[in-house]
Amino acid sequence: MIAHVTRQGVAIGGADDLDRARVAMQRDCCVLMPGFLSSDLLAWFQERIAGATFTTRVHHLVDPPPVDLEMQSDAILSRLHFLVNDRRLFRLVEWLTGCDRIGCFLGTVYQMIPGQGHYDAWHHDVDDSRMVTLSVNLSREMYEGGVLQIMDWAEQRLIHEVANTGPGDAILFPISLAWRHRLTEVTGATPKIAFAGWFEREPRYGERFRAWQEKDSGLRTPDSGHGRDGRP
Repeated sequence: MIAHVTRQGVAIGGADDLDRARVAMQRDCCVLMPGFLSSDLLAWFQERIAGATFTTRVHHLVDPPPVDLEMQSDAILSRLHFLVNDRRLFRLVEWLTGCDRIGCFLGTVYQMIPGQGHYDAWHHDVDDSRMVTLSVNLSREMYEGGVLQIMDWAEQRLIHEVANTGPGDAILFPISLAWRHRLTEVTGATPKIAFAGWFEREPRYGERFRAWQEKDSGLRTPDSGHGRDGRP
């Protein structure tokens, strides 16, 4: 286990698991985190996402512009944000990637349906605030395709590729102008649904999401702390 998000907060893995994850990050610029979201939370979100509205989203900053579907539910999204904006998770991501101090995580829930013209293109996602991408698989079943590919853009060399097809699993990777990433086409009959976004320098979670904390008072307030050896 690397990180496990529960109703009580975020549990961080043991020293050996974290050391292996850090080596993988340095080697592949990416880490797969199995079981990132607890099974009860996963089921809770899957049930509500099934009834949510999705609208077409076109990413015009990339040419050709990728197309997918974006969920339109602030209630579901606020609960996902509350769970992931946890200081223990922030410290883990900083330790794994070497990124700057994290202020918050901002993301959306999107869907890619096979045969509906949904696709991705090579892009970098870099701006003044974004540092590390997290994508959590919320699909009910394993989908086909939808493989993350990371490329060294100058050398046109594929660095790493991984299929995050396990429900509740997550992938974590830093973003950089030195490389690009994309998702391959989702095939078969099962849609890909994910909560994805970026760990950002600003704004600070407590400043922007205080109202969400009050609304979701049944969930634990994000924790903090490092291990004695420097690990989260």
